[in-house]
Amino acid sequence: MYFLHPRHPRTLRVKKVSKRNTLNMKFSKNRILSYITAASISVFFACGDDSSSSPNQENVEPIPSSSATASDSTNPPNNPTLSSAATTETSSETSQIEQSSSSEQVDPNIGESSSSVTELPASSSSKFLREPTEEEIAEERIYTANSATNEFQDLPTVYKNLDPTDKVAFVIRHAQREKSTGVESQLTEKGIEQSRTLGTYLVSEEPFSYGSTNFVRTRATAQYISEGRGQEFPEPIVLPELVASTFVADEEKFKALMTEAGYIDEAYMYSEWAFDGKYTEAFNDLEKTGVQIITQAILPRMSTENRVNIFISHDMFLGPFIAYCTNKETKVLRKHAITTENCTDCRWIQYLEGIAIIVKADGTRKYVPVSGNMLNKK
Repeated sequence: MYFLHPRHPRTLRVKKVSKRNTLNMKFSKNRILSYITAASISVFFACGDDSSSSPNQENVEPIPSSSATASDSTNPPNNPTLSSAATTETSSETSQIEQSSSSEQVDPNIGESSSSVTELPASSSSKFLREPTEEEIAEERIYTANSATNEFQDLPTVYKNLDPTDKVAFVIRHAQREKSTGVESQLTEKGIEQSRTLGTYLVSEEPFSYGSTNFVRTRATAQYISEGRGQEFPEPIVLPELVASTFVADEEKFKALMTEAGYIDEAYMYSEWAFDGKYTEAFNDLEKTGVQIITQAILPRMSTENRVNIFISHDMFLGPFIAYCTNKETKVLRKHAITTENCTDCRWIQYLEGIAIIVKADGTRKYVPVSGNMLNKK
């Protein structure tokens, strides 16, 4: 067989290719193309649908064993470096609820979500919490009854009105994030501004302690709040229980019930369970789980040195948790419940909203819904 070399004036003689070799070459080419096609499909499904949309939803995150490494001048606050242990667990626990919602972005200040629902972990965070005692449950019933309210207060106001002997953990949602709901989704420029602005409203002489889930956006929120206060960002702790999977008992039933109900927004599920007692076969007991979260996850992580703790979490966790802490009186959070679809003033958890867990000098507690988005106050 002869070929004309495009850059040579003479015809080059090359090795003659047999018919059998030609077929082999065609087969190899087809096989290579099939491999490329298969690989492309695999990558597509591995990436998943990460489009963001309506009411505020987040991922249920991996359970880390150590805190993240504080970022320095070479590591911008909006992209905090995760510890090696946390990174390993992030990659090994990719089958967690992406706390999803509908397929179109509505208002990034109000909500976030994904149009697809990913897997829950085989064992949620609640499996690592011990059964609460009857005494703990009875005690918490007193505190939640005394904290029944449908009103959110400005977080800085709650802070300024604390007694000098009070200790507090502000458990709030992160600031506005990018469209992606993945673990490494970062804050938007507005989210950075929201966080810094809240920090400026919390300026004082006393140092704060910080903690977050193992997501870039939650840790970055804590870091920018600290920066807004003019405080050097201390090493934060990781709170793996402050995620929605802590409430879920059976992920398969959760998905099946969600499909059966025709929901693409998980907020319906969490809201109807927390407020109306539906879907109990898929969830853990709200009261017991609430007691576990407070007594085993939050109180033990509060600083022994500083009065104030800022813990950053996610909306899908905070919805049911605030409902529990306020004795289900935060009906403003029932926007997604079918039974309250005519509610005109209802909404979901907004950025930097959450609950203040105030511990008095005698050990008694008070729970106050708070809003930290101070950009709206300017």
